[in-house]
Amino acid sequence: MIRTNITRILMVVASIMTIVGILLMYQVIQDSNDLNVITVHIREGHTETVEFSNLSLVPGSECEYSVKIKSHDNAELPSRVEFKFIKTGGERLEDFAYVKIISGEDVLYDGLLATAFEAQGLIFPVDFEKQINTNLQIVYYLPETTGNEAKNADVLFELHISATNQ
Repeated sequence: MIRTNITRILMVVASIMTIVGILLMYQVIQDSNDLNVITVHIREGHTETVEFSNLSLVPGSECEYSVKIKSHDNAELPSRVEFKFIKTGGERLEDFAYVKIISGEDVLYDGLLATAFEAQGLIFPVDFEKQINTNLQIVYYLPETTGNEAKNADVLFELHISATNQ
């Protein structure tokens, strides 16, 4: 009788631990999927700043980020998005790495990271068609044809993103 009760208790505890383990695993997977998500809130004068210290690019590879533009309930949807790339350190990788900015199926920009640094800001008109959450994609990539000259090259930079109606 006592053994039967202990067995039942152990089975209940094991079942609870299994359920907790599954829930924790689900949460870890969800969190890892959001690692490359940048959220920009539409507010007057608000700019979201993201620091990049290591793109970990090798020839033929890419690194993708999703930019979510979120508006508040009464906020007017933005008509343009501005990206400012500001170099803060590193050497030479910007001469080999490319950045592509995509809105839906439209490629808004596809050029060398060095050119994006030289620009005073890349401003794009965007039609969000009354969506509350809107996604843009930023893809950093290093072409397969990149040679040894890019070996050990790196770049440190900040990306300032703002969405406005002005």
